[in-house]
Amino acid sequence: NRNVGHRITKKSNMIIGIDASRNRSGGTFAHMVGLITEVMPEQYGVKEIHLWSHKKLLDEIPDKPWLTKHNPIYLEKNIFQQLFWQRFIFKRELELNNCELVFNTTAGSLGKFQPNVTLSQDMLPFEPGEMQRYKLSLGRLSLIFLKSTYIRALRYSTAVIFLTRYASKMIQQITGPLSISKVIPHGVNDGFRNIQLTRKWSEEPIGEIRCIYVSSAAPYKHQWHVVRAIKLLR
Repeated sequence: NRNVGHRITKKSNMIIGIDASRNRSGGTFAHMVGLITEVMPEQYGVKEIHLWSHKKLLDEIPDKPWLTKHNPIYLEKNIFQQLFWQRFIFKRELELNNCELVFNTTAGSLGKFQPNVTLSQDMLPFEPGEMQRYKLSLGRLSLIFLKSTYIRALRYSTAVIFLTRYASKMIQQITGPLSISKVIPHGVNDGFRNIQLTRKWSEEPIGEIRCIYVSSAAPYKHQWHVVRAIKLLR
């Protein structure tokens, strides 16, 4: 058993801390906004939630009577100061606010608080062959560092949440078996369920069709498949 010997005990009036200091990309950003918007902590015996993050994210988070937002100055600085805060200061802030459990929204956490639950959202450092798409560069060195950090954080976690069974299987082949892990997929924003199409797709020639690729151009995105798909559409 590689996990630290802490267990999560269900109780009433719990105070939970959330480390969203690294939620800066579109997906992790949207996930945290959606989670706080929809969650009903009182149904699970949670009295208070304390959320630590940068100002840009906190400004998008709706105010709730049970939610306290924290914006340490370190989280508005460079990555090294953010990591310093996470490693050496965050635990004390959790203790000062009487938090009994911390939820790490990424596996890149350097925090030391126990018990903790970690959400694994990034498969890239563990996906076979993907790291090799990056030539020797800062990007590849960053992935190597992230992989080491993720492995440590997951092994140190009291419990781990994976988004898919595939991710759970692939990552635990590297970390070794994690004593407590669950697969909980992301939900779908209701905004995607109520899309009103401005026009129906016609089987007849309708002139130019414009396709938008809403993502970054990083190698792991496999953009060449998108290009081939567009070619087939033509």
